[in-house]
Amino acid sequence: MDTVNLTAVRRILNLAIVLHALGLIIVFFRAHHTNFGNYLFMVLEIDHARGFAIERITITFFGLLTVVNFFWPRTWLLVPIFLYVLFEAWAGYYQGGYLFSEWTLGAQALRYMVPFSVIVMLPWPFSRMLSPGGQASLACWLLRIGLAVVFTTHGLECLMGNPQFIDFIIGSANHMLGVRWTEAFALQIMQFIGWVDIIVALAVLLKPNKFLLAWLMFWATITAFSRMTALGTGAYTEVLQRASHILAPLAVYMLSRSQDGKFVKYDNQHTDKQHA
Repeated sequence: MDTVNLTAVRRILNLAIVLHALGLIIVFFRAHHTNFGNYLFMVLEIDHARGFAIERITITFFGLLTVVNFFWPRTWLLVPIFLYVLFEAWAGYYQGGYLFSEWTLGAQALRYMVPFSVIVMLPWPFSRMLSPGGQASLACWLLRIGLAVVFTTHGLECLMGNPQFIDFIIGSANHMLGVRWTEAFALQIMQFIGWVDIIVALAVLLKPNKFLLAWLMFWATITAFSRMTALGTGAYTEVLQRASHILAPLAVYMLSRSQDGKFVKYDNQHTDKQHA
């Protein structure tokens, strides 16, 4: 009988966390502020030099935590990672300044839901309250909710004609296919994409299957890389920051199979208190 390996699932999700952190760090050291840095400067009114120094220390520490956590996952590492990513999303929502900024918490739901789901799968503290199967089920539900929120948010943005998405469609078609689509045609495509995103968001909540999850992974990859195909290879940091969108469906597939009775054992050391 096959076994579900929670360690393997955690490793996949921790890879998404590391890639996200790498994208943020590269953006910062290109002299662009992250939402955290903008919050320091615009809201707390800290002067630019001091704010930059604080952000440099904070984001470097954040990056180091994600790397250490990848090789040595612990709850006390993941909690500050989760809080930093959540604050980064909240700061974007709070400050605004760009179209659909009020939906930032929804659009970035997987970024902070992934580290929280990894915490759920660690031996401490949830193994004291849940069986291994219960941990897998709860983590799976967290990821499914995150996927549903992200796809619903992006679907609604498509239906409402987010101009950034229009640029991605027109730019990608021009660079990849050598055709020049009109804005009106791009809007028609976005209407179709929007409804599909909302439908699959509902489906992943009701009953995910391997075909649906394969589509989610495929489409998340396409939309992430559309930043590069539309804006050029310099936008690879945008792809890195969306690693959770690509890898979360794979994790859900691995975890959801345990609920079908196909997997009955769990690679999880419940008595290892040093995971605290």
